Amino acid sequence: MGERPVMEAVTVNVLYVYGDILHYGGIESFMMNYFRYIDKTKIHIDFVLQGKGPGVYDDEIRAAGSEIYYLPKPGHELLRYIRELCRIYKTGRYKIVHAHCDAMNHRVLKLAKRCGVPIRISHAHNTDHVLPKEIGLKHFFYDYSRNRGSDYATARWACSREAGIWMYGKSDFSVIPNAIELNRFLFDKDRRNELRKKYRISEDVIVLGHVGRFDIQKNQGFLVDLLQKLMETGRKYKLLFLGTGWMKQEVEDKVRKYHLEENVLFAGEVSNPQDYYHMMDIYVMPSLFEGYGIALEEAEVNGLPCLASDKIPREVDVLGQIAYLPLDIDIWRKRIERQSAERNFAVYEELKRQGYDIVDAARKVQDEYVRMYNGAVSGNG
Repeated sequence: MGERPVMEAVTVNVLYVYGDILHYGGIESFMMNYFRYIDKTKIHIDFVLQGKGPGVYDDEIRAAGSEIYYLPKPGHELLRYIRELCRIYKTGRYKIVHAHCDAMNHRVLKLAKRCGVPIRISHAHNTDHVLPKEIGLKHFFYDYSRNRGSDYATARWACSREAGIWMYGKSDFSVIPNAIELNRFLFDKDRRNELRKKYRISEDVIVLGHVGRFDIQKNQGFLVDLLQKLMETGRKYKLLFLGTGWMKQEVEDKVRKYHLEENVLFAGEVSNPQDYYHMMDIYVMPSLFEGYGIALEEAEVNGLPCLASDKIPREVDVLGQIAYLPLDIDIWRKRIERQSAERNFAVYEELKRQGYDIVDAARKVQDEYVRMYNGAVSGNG
């Protein structure tokens, strides 16, 4: 980030552009965490989303005085998408466009430059495309867009070093922490007891927990296969899923195939995920790829022992306590069988020290927006 001194300025209007409606997901959590904690007398954030709302955060956003523009998905109505996005840009209201569309940041920022937006931030949130590899032509187009992602950006940001390298190659970029409300995820034993009683889960049952949308990237089918193997040991296990998504039906079908209906809980899309971490004994994240892994961070703060795919960046592992494993069922089974479910609460202080508390992180991003704005209006941007 730049080092120019922060100057007092008028409220800076920032436009977040995202490639979906808002669900309870990692990128959405990033945007909303910063939206909530940035000083709204200095920074005003509006949203451009794709698809048909409402999303889960719409009421909160509008109650805070911000606007949401719903545009059609470019894959369905590209020309209309371009026309409506350019109309928003050309109002001149937004001096900063902050793109959260990964490979498609290229298109978002190219249009922003064409329409005269002076500050264009590309933000990398991932280390691969969230679509099947067999969709060859589309994958080629996404790769082309990713490789051109820096062409129209005045600033390159990423959630991790790995995500930045994937998106920007050898170009310089800044890592912006996926900061969270650390206090919100601290373990609460009373809440654990309440929820386990609600779902009729006794203390001798080991709850494996997972938070994430159901898609190819998150690889939830692996966890059902793992549970099937664990049940053969005679110990009591339950698998808890939080989230929704287009592959949920496929995972439910696999649960029925293995006759595990009594051992798998689909809690759905919830507004209080922090409560469900209390219910868990071990957190499991078998993703095929991740830009960062914000749910791992939340689970760590809760004190949970965490098992993760070796495809996930190590930056979230601030104390070296996450077990990164290859995606082999037997390796995961053996690790879980010997894994202690004892919680460790030391991660909270370390994350706070490293800048992952949203109060501190939002202030730094807020100051950077103001620096960029002041530089642009003074002709030094």
